[in-house]
Amino acid sequence: MNNLRALTGVVIDPGHGGIDGGSISNEGVYEKTVVLSIGHFLKEYLELNGYEVMMTRLGDYDLADLKSTNRKRDDILRRVEMINKSNCDVTISIHANAFPNKNIKGAQCFYNDSSCESKLLSDYIQKRLNECLKNDRISMGIKNKYILDNVIYPIVLIEVGFLSNKDDAN
Repeated sequence: MNNLRALTGVVIDPGHGGIDGGSISNEGVYEKTVVLSIGHFLKEYLELNGYEVMMTRLGDYDLADLKSTNRKRDDILRRVEMINKSNCDVTISIHANAFPNKNIKGAQCFYNDSSCESKLLSDYIQKRLNECLKNDRISMGIKNKYILDNVIYPIVLIEVGFLSNKDDAN
């Protein structure tokens, strides 16, 4: 008997939120705003194609308790807990980069290099990003990224571009 099942459950994790704005463009656009917008678009697209989708946040807020003394830490702990309880097939964590050299640009996928499934998903998404965006980046396995190290399901962290680069920010 084949134990494989079709992919149906996706968690979308738009990074940052609330007091943690993440990166900021030269025009004052915050990462948290850009990735939330992308997250909503991706959710709608996936649902129209038959996927069950959960988002870690639907608005501009973090997931830390009101009495938290370290909101950023508590937010990421809650995100991981939420994802691990979701029974999802995959997670896509969406972020946007920034770099002092404003010429650096391009979208890039990252994965926990101890997960074959995450690597396969990351490589596939990176290939499509490269085709669509005329990118030349490669997906990369990284360590010591809390969400990648602690989510129990296949997960890809996508840096959708560099807010410090005018073309990417636009």
